[in-house]
Amino acid sequence: MRSETQVINALFHDKSFVVFDLIVVEGGDRKRIINSLRLTSKQYHSRMSALRKFGLVEKSNGTYLPTSFGEVVHEARLLIESAIKDY
Repeated sequence: MRSETQVINALFHDKSFVVFDLIVVEGGDRKRIINSLRLTSKQYHSRMSALRKFGLVEKSNGTYLPTSFGEVVHEARLLIESAIKDY
């Protein structure tokens, strides 16, 4: 079972948030993510491990895709972002 704090910590760790957004919006191609964010292989795997551990993404045919839970988290983040802009 995952807690809200664990999921938020996984997302807000360094570039994990950006990695997660790239996966949701553009798909989870490893090379594209590493190149666009200038991550080392170790940094990439560390972030993907955390996102997988908390059920935000899953690997399918060599690429990462958001899970249903991940899509809900992404939509909630967009809602929060919109609320902040309106505030």
